[in-house]
Amino acid sequence: FMGFVLCGALGGVLGLSPAFGVDDSALEVLEANNVQPEAESLKTYLDSLRPDSETTRRVRHLIQLLGHEDFYQREAAMTELVRTPIHSESLLQSAIAGDDPEIAWRAKQVLKLANGRTSQLLSAVFSVIKEQSIQGMAESILGASPYCTDPYLKTRATLALKATVTSADAELLKEVALA
Repeated sequence: FMGFVLCGALGGVLGLSPAFGVDDSALEVLEANNVQPEAESLKTYLDSLRPDSETTRRVRHLIQLLGHEDFYQREAAMTELVRTPIHSESLLQSAIAGDDPEIAWRAKQVLKLANGRTSQLLSAVFSVIKEQSIQGMAESILGASPYCTDPYLKTRATLALKATVTSADAELLKEVALA
């Protein structure tokens, strides 16, 4: 995938940029997820996909709460996990493979629901970046690339990267290409 994205980014540096517009549904998705169609908010969301140690600790705690004896605690933890960007798929996969059937079932549901939500939100974010040609987003887009598993999302990421990349991103692109 990274090669696909990098080829697209080089096209952006050369000024090759296919057009697609931000439709109302993309803006509705952003609004529903409290993400504003502006550079700072979009960057904050994309960067949130790379969790810090505190976020990872919080997700682990929420996964444990999926097996809590109180139904309302389980439901609250599940709701919170669905709202959280799926940056901890390995933690959820471990919970699915674990010994507690309640945690396993709920983790599977969270993964299914959250992956769909994350894909939809990423598509909307990439659409806005592309349409508005928001500069300074290359590193954040590349950081989100592990979540772009389907071809449509890969294409959206590539088009957004083309729109945002500048000659100032050359070193970053070189690092990613060599990695």
